[in-house]
Amino acid sequence: MESLTKRELVADQVLMTLRKEAGALTRRADWEKAVEIEGRYQKERRKTERGYHRDYDKRFEMAAAQLAKGFGEDWSKLKRGRDQRSVRRTRHITVKAKIVVEHDHRRRMTVLKEREATELDDLIQSARDRDNGPQPTQAPKRITDQRDAQNRLGPTRYR
Repeated sequence: MESLTKRELVADQVLMTLRKEAGALTRRADWEKAVEIEGRYQKERRKTERGYHRDYDKRFEMAAAQLAKGFGEDWSKLKRGRDQRSVRRTRHITVKAKIVVEHDHRRRMTVLKEREATELDDLIQSARDRDNGPQPTQAPKRITDQRDAQNRLGPTRYR
């Protein structure tokens, strides 16, 4: 499985490049569409960030309960236990649950960046295709000299 940090870095680099290219669009309608896409995803990222901070405790409890269930324990009983085994297991589950919640949030943010990059890329490609039009195909050059024809066939063995 691909590392999340690598995926995040790639998404950030691609998005920065596409934003720069989108800023250089020549038609006003294309530029306005790019600004609209960036604004929409910026709002979506802020909304996701606020939700992460607002619901962190609930997400943590759900992740901890799921991890405790994997150990065959009940999270609500485990965190009230005072024996050494309960304390160690509670610490372990707490650390893992924090990692799960943070990882899930980072994955959501990366998915938003990838979606924005896809939309910007589609916009830039359609603008390029429209501006450049169909590309004329070049006819292959004719070989007029026999020696040139021999050279293009590759090296020959000499005796």
